[in-house]
Parts: sequence; structure tokens; C-alpha cells
Amino acid sequence: MDNKITVFCDNIRQLKVMWFALHFWFHLSKREIEQYFIDYALAYYKRHFTTEQIGLEVAKGITYNNLTIKPYPMRKKITDAVANQIPSTLEINSLYDKALDKRLIKTIKIKFGLI
Repeated sequence: MDNKITVFCDNIRQLKVMWFALHFWFHLSKREIEQYFIDYALAYYKRHFTTEQIGLEVAKGITYNNLTIKPYPMRKKITDAVANQIPSTLEINSLYDKALDKRLIKTIKIKFGLI
């Protein structure tokens, strides 16, 4: 039986999806998740000189244990990537800050006309 899991998401949200998976599926602490990403980046900095090369590696998929988060190239413009940085950062931090979580939920409900 193959117990490998692959999650597909758009290429802008790949790292956020990995963070959520590490938090909810593997129950890693914030510090453990931060260390995972630091170790991941440092492994590539040892072999590559530029962050663009790390980006090419991440685009192949990012793995933790039996889980791979594989992006599909939905968005190509840099403005898409930049625009997603604030929401992604807030959503990740809302895992650890309940007041922020409530504010984000309210903002999203307003955005979609639910309140």
C-alpha cells in the first residue's frame, strides 16, 4: 500500500498550503514549521546561488515525510504573487492569534456579502 499523499494547489499558494498541512496534519508547532522552511531554504542555498533557482526547485513540489505539495502554474504575473503575500501571511498568523482569526473571518464575510 502506497501511503504517499500529493496535494495540488496553484503556484501562488503552495508554501501556505504546506504550512497548513504541517500545522493541521502533522501537528507541528510554529517553531518546528519555521525550522522546516529554514532548513529547506538552506539546503538549496548550499547548491544554488540565487533565489530564482530555489523558486525553480519549489515549483517541482515541496515535500515533508510522505506529503508533497505540488503546484500547477495557474498564475504567471508577479503582481499575483505580490498581492497574495499579505493575505497568506495573515492567514498563517491567524492560526496562532484568535483575535486576528476573528477579524479575518469577518473581513472575508464582508467581502463576499455575507454580512
